[in-house]
Amino acid sequence: MPYDKKAAKKYFDAAKKELGTEKFEIDLIADDDETNKKISAFLKDQIETSLPGVTIKIRSLPFKVRLEMATNQDYDLQQGGWGADFADPVNFIDLQQTNSPYNRASYSNAKYDQLLEDSKTIHATDPEARWNDLLAAEKILLDEAGISPMFQRAGATLQKSYVKDVYNHQVGAKYTYKNAYIEAH
Repeated sequence: MPYDKKAAKKYFDAAKKELGTEKFEIDLIADDDETNKKISAFLKDQIETSLPGVTIKIRSLPFKVRLEMATNQDYDLQQGGWGADFADPVNFIDLQQTNSPYNRASYSNAKYDQLLEDSKTIHATDPEARWNDLLAAEKILLDEAGISPMFQRAGATLQKSYVKDVYNHQVGAKYTYKNAYIEAH
């Protein structure tokens, strides 16, 4: 999703005209950990700088409180995240399906829903067709700004050379120690 300050200003000017106001106050709810506090501060700065007349009020909340507010749709703007449970793109794309309990913004698009359904049914055994369904669904979601992905978490692990068979996973449990051992050194 490209950053387009000119387009944002154009849409903002249209919104001001349609709503008959020059000033907007938006509540942003986010988790209260250090990473999310920094992201919230960055978003506030970027939005307020790029769109004069917008004031962002940050509400840093404990995870459970933010999640409850999101579930009840008691927010203007929400900053959240998702970590994959299994290694398949549907793990992320499925979240925004119309009837998903994780669709906390009430995003809805019939074509998007149909592409997801096709990927799980008529194209489930055709990897290329399934992949194309998921790509097309993702494009719809991003084009309509059903969500706005900002970053992907990454991590690094430093491990002594004599520690063997510790497996680091990209999804699910972070590590498997089942076969780990220390090599004599």
